Amino acid sequence: MINKVLERVKKLLTADPTIKFLELLDDETLPSNSDAVFIIAQYDAAMEQYKGKHYRYESGIGDHWFTA
Repeated sequence: MINKVLERVKKLLTADPTIKFLELLDDETLPSNSDAVFIIAQYDAAMEQYKGKHYRYESGIGDHWFTA
């Protein structure tokens, strides 16, 4: 279930340099809670970095995404 969400995030971040550090949870073995938290934290950091690059405030327009 978690991998389904992580796959969607990874697809969004395809062109971002952080993609090389993002891995999915291993389906073959049951990951420990600490492994799952670590991987999710990596995705969270990558998404925060992506937002910092592409989400801004402009006077007269307000908050919006710059993804082009």
